[in-house]
Amino acid sequence: LDILTILPSWVIGPMMQSTVNLSSKMLLDYFKGDFVTVENRLRNLVDVRDVADALLLMYENLRRLEDTSAAHTLTTTE
Repeated sequence: LDILTILPSWVIGPMMQSTVNLSSKMLLDYFKGDFVTVENRLRNLVDVRDVADALLLMYENLRRLEDTSAAHTLTTTE
């Protein structure tokens, strides 16, 4: 029995619901200036569509996907 795992990091992208989720709220608060200070560190982001593609690949091809966690890496100042 193979165990396949996809563990995405901070998932961003279009939302299906009409309310703001935690990931989107954190970004919105940052852009609105609601954070007085933000620690300058790496943030690993992955688009929700990339996660969906990885899940489809996993199920369709029954392959072990080793890493789909960070499509983009940004520092806070970027």
